[in-house]
Amino acid sequence: MVFAIDRAGLVGADGPTHAGSFDLTYLRCIPNMTVICPGDAWEVRSAIRAAFEIDGPVYIRLAKKNEPLIHNGIPDFEIGKGIVIRPGTDVCFLNAGSLLPSAVAASEALMEIGISVQVVSMHTVKPLDETLLQDVFSKFPHVFTLEEHSILGGFGGSVAEWLSDQINPKGQLTRIGTGDQFMYEAGEKEYAQEYFGITTEHIVEKVVQSMSR
Repeated sequence: MVFAIDRAGLVGADGPTHAGSFDLTYLRCIPNMTVICPGDAWEVRSAIRAAFEIDGPVYIRLAKKNEPLIHNGIPDFEIGKGIVIRPGTDVCFLNAGSLLPSAVAASEALMEIGISVQVVSMHTVKPLDETLLQDVFSKFPHVFTLEEHSILGGFGGSVAEWLSDQINPKGQLTRIGTGDQFMYEAGEKEYAQEYFGITTEHIVEKVVQSMSR
């Protein structure tokens, strides 16, 4: 059974009653549930095709707006395997879902000030790509998870749970997402992202702050 649900994350002018920023928390804890957060339309197309090959329930998380395309065509997509969008050496972004364009834009801005960022589309929140995580946390001193979801119980929480079982990982994890609060205002998606501090500019600022500690 495949559930493809739109209006996940921050939906802007539809108002806070339509926002879906808590779904990953309760869905990923359901046994046998596969949870997918595509980063662009090409990943959505790939995810739907792959989902029907799964023997069990699959949840595909869709944003509301037509976010920019990141891939030039159908990517090498496999459920449970992250996709490296661009390589880097100093910082790694692990992105789940519709913040992928912001992750790429932030990596470009950071490159201009001499910080090399690897961007990974972690389109599958459950099961996690543990092999990729092992590689990332053994190489990068700074690792950031990005998502349009609460940092409590979402993708970042899932990575944090995995990380807590590892012995002496090199990387320091920072979770970027919506805070432990409701948004009672209505506004476009960009306004909601500004409200929660998850715009491209905020991502860049958090990386610089983390690296300066």
